[in-house]
Amino acid sequence: MEKNNKIYGIPDRDYFFDSWIFIIAMLFIFPPIAIFLLLRRTFLHRRNLFKIGNTLIILGIIFFALSGLYWYATTLAEYKKEEIDLLYNFSLFHTIIGIILFILGVYNKLKARRYRKYIDLIVNKRIEDLSGISAAIHLSKNKVIKDLNTLIDKRYLERYVIDEKRNKIYLPEGYIEELNSIKNVLTRVVTCKNCGASNKIEEKVGRCQYCGSYIS
Repeated sequence: MEKNNKIYGIPDRDYFFDSWIFIIAMLFIFPPIAIFLLLRRTFLHRRNLFKIGNTLIILGIIFFALSGLYWYATTLAEYKKEEIDLLYNFSLFHTIIGIILFILGVYNKLKARRYRKYIDLIVNKRIEDLSGISAAIHLSKNKVIKDLNTLIDKRYLERYVIDEKRNKIYLPEGYIEELNSIKNVLTRVVTCKNCGASNKIEEKVGRCQYCGSYIS
């Protein structure tokens, strides 16, 4: 188990303010804190990047709906001008929050889709050539290198090394030997449903080596 932990890295840790219940509550109590916590989940918890996009989009739509309800409420009864202005301000506020959440959701969804392609090409298909990866992703080589450095820094491709002179991304020989030394123990190959990477695990439930999600 100690060797497995060394390979899989330190498991992501959740605090009470990382829970969706707390974040959603804060969206209605004090949205700026909620947005900060959403960004925190994205940047500090590797596994969340691949699924947070849809969540943010749904929350954005909910805020759009609330904005519409506030606006519609002004037509249901006689209100004083001050009350109507307050309802309009609530409507505008929820519209702005909805737009922010929706844009963040689309951005994260597109980024997650791109990261899944990188992981599939490098981890599953064993492609090391940077030019080949660039052609497959349909992005410039410089953009690909920037993305791959981000993936390495954020521990999605934790042990990989980029060599621009040799035009490749690869695992160091020492790490490959470490994997080979335990291949008789890691008996099952499981595809992570979150990031799409293939993993070798022994236990019924393990952690994805690349995004930290639980796999079985």
